[in-house]
Amino acid sequence: MIISFRSECLADVVLLLAVLDCTQCERISIHPDRVFPDVEVEVEGELALKDLQLAMAQIEDGHVMLETVAQAPREQNSMCRMCSDFFY
Repeated sequence: MIISFRSECLADVVLLLAVLDCTQCERISIHPDRVFPDVEVEVEGELALKDLQLAMAQIEDGHVMLETVAQAPREQNSMCRMCSDFFY
């Protein structure tokens, strides 16, 4: 399974990785924006989307991640905020 999302900054992704059980992740790739501090992230493995969303909800500024997360490769995710079906 491949899940992708956008984050306001790399620090939020680092906090997320500290909360996650990364033993279920086979690959994590982080792609920085060329202008803004935002990063796009792609996670591949057996991690369930719901588990990732619950971990994102624990991050103080995790709202951008929650609003852009999708079970899709990075190229297929619009990274559009408020497009996610996760409501918190």
